[in-house]
Amino acid sequence: AEVALTDAAGQPLTNFARARTDAAGEFLAAQIPPDHTYVMTARVPEAGGGETVLKTLVRPGTDPNVFWDLSPASTIVATRLTQGVPGLPGTLTAATYEKAISLVAAKLAGGVPAPNLDDQAAVVAWLDSRQAEDPVLRETIDALVPQAALGEPAEPVEAQAATQADVDPLDALRPIY
Repeated sequence: AEVALTDAAGQPLTNFARARTDAAGEFLAAQIPPDHTYVMTARVPEAGGGETVLKTLVRPGTDPNVFWDLSPASTIVATRLTQGVPGLPGTLTAATYEKAISLVAAKLAGGVPAPNLDDQAAVVAWLDSRQAEDPVLRETIDALVPQAALGEPAEPVEAQAATQADVDPLDALRPIY
């Protein structure tokens, strides 16, 4: 898959190169300023020649071995949380975000068909419908939406990355083999 960091609107952050994952889906993300929330987007090729776009929200810290889940469930939650957010999403409570992804994943595993992940309106309508049926999911998403809506400016993050980078920006994200 091709992986990139973007703002909430899906615009790539210019100081971060795109990366390709290895066969196991792993890659190395170096020189990403911590303490900011980013949207990580992966374009996964499909057997029929198209591609599926998956996304999640990530907040890098000091742990170099972070696992980020990119799935239809994370894409649904991230799409809802970034709806209408300018720049970077705000700081989310990680446990609540992970709970929201798990609740949506359970719906998908239970036979509820996923919406078209490329259609933001369809994703939001799908999640709204699930929230109407499930008060725990509604409470979880309702706790996250105001946090994401606070937003963070994208420009200072990119400037910070440029001044901290010891490597060529094209080497900032490198696959692990």
